[in-house]
Amino acid sequence: MVRLIAIALTLAFAAPAFAGEAHPAKPMPQTPKVALYRVPSLTEDLAKTIVKALAVDPGVLGATPSLKDSTLAVTFDANKTTPERIHERIGTVAEASLVKVSDAPPTAHGGCGRCPSRRTCPSAKE
Repeated sequence: MVRLIAIALTLAFAAPAFAGEAHPAKPMPQTPKVALYRVPSLTEDLAKTIVKALAVDPGVLGATPSLKDSTLAVTFDANKTTPERIHERIGTVAEASLVKVSDAPPTAHGGCGRCPSRRTCPSAKE
């Protein structure tokens, strides 16, 4: 009798998982990506304006301008945004072209080792 109850309970809890009615699959966490954009005539004021425009995108984790190279490196979460969407947002402020997309380098900020900064790392201790 106990064995029959154990089997019934097992099937009751396992059935939704096999029927596809369980929780929808979450996207696998990815290493943050870095998209490098060439922005002709990049100035300090223009860089600040672009960074402000990117700040409203929840997938953008950070942006680092290089005035010397006229480039902007944007670190982003590929589960939340795309290089194309970032390019469109930059395009509302300045002309830009996508140079390349790569994995973000690991950092030693004392957090998880995958986040671009301690500020954005949920596992970093304050």
